[in-house]
Amino acid sequence: MVGYDLHEEMTTNSTGHMRVLRTLLTSNLPALQPALQRSIAQAFAAELIGLQNFCAGNPEFWNAALRYPQDVFRTGEALRFTPSLLSPLVALIFTGGNPASKTLLKYLIPVVHDRLRQRTSQGMEHKNRPSLTYALYDLCLHPQYIDPLRKELSTVLANGSDWQPENLPLLDSFIKESARLNPSDSISVRRKALTSYTFSDGTQVSPGSWVCVPQRSIMRDPKNYPSPMIFDGFRFAPEISGKNTHALARFTDTGAVFPIWGAGKRVWSVCYRSAYLQISVVYGKC
Repeated sequence: MVGYDLHEEMTTNSTGHMRVLRTLLTSNLPALQPALQRSIAQAFAAELIGLQNFCAGNPEFWNAALRYPQDVFRTGEALRFTPSLLSPLVALIFTGGNPASKTLLKYLIPVVHDRLRQRTSQGMEHKNRPSLTYALYDLCLHPQYIDPLRKELSTVLANGSDWQPENLPLLDSFIKESARLNPSDSISVRRKALTSYTFSDGTQVSPGSWVCVPQRSIMRDPKNYPSPMIFDGFRFAPEISGKNTHALARFTDTGAVFPIWGAGKRVWSVCYRSAYLQISVVYGKC
């Protein structure tokens, strides 16, 4: 696979990672450099424009940003000749109570908290974005689902109901079927064995070994899903398919035959409402 093999032992695979980073990536940097430079330049330009607007709208912050380095250098020179016992008092006097630092913190702490929230949100949507993309692809490949989905959405809107999974069983089924055939990873629920363990079939796992769930194989196993390689958008909508096997199986449900969200304590806190809403809007405007 791209010049290296994937082994059973996770420690052996680390050689592949090193090959990718040290050899393949380095040798291809000249080809990647123009695109990377454009992306970095665009990101910096956006950040600089944002910073400019932020400073222009907050003169107090701008003045504090200009004063802070002056306070630091002036105080630092004074502290070089000050006994350590008197350092806090001298620093307080030379900075005038450190107003510049307090002002900077007042403005920057909310920005940092907002960035952290955005980062957390992006991490939680890691599973949603591929699902959204593949769902749109599947809709283009199977246009016969557009009318039923549009009718379901129209009914929900006409009744003034919320766009919740329980009110949109056809859409929920369509998204789940798309995710079943197109999981973001071939494996999931990665776990490292801390002690020796023996499975019921006799398979032994030694300490330090990695064990994963082959989610792609599970979700394409005919024992779990009849005709698994055929896209059935309403497979999980029993009122349409006439099947009761997955009557209560929604896209957000976890289970042995649908491990896309993980398992155990590390199961994802399923926040896919934004993707759900985006797909709903697209379907409603098709």
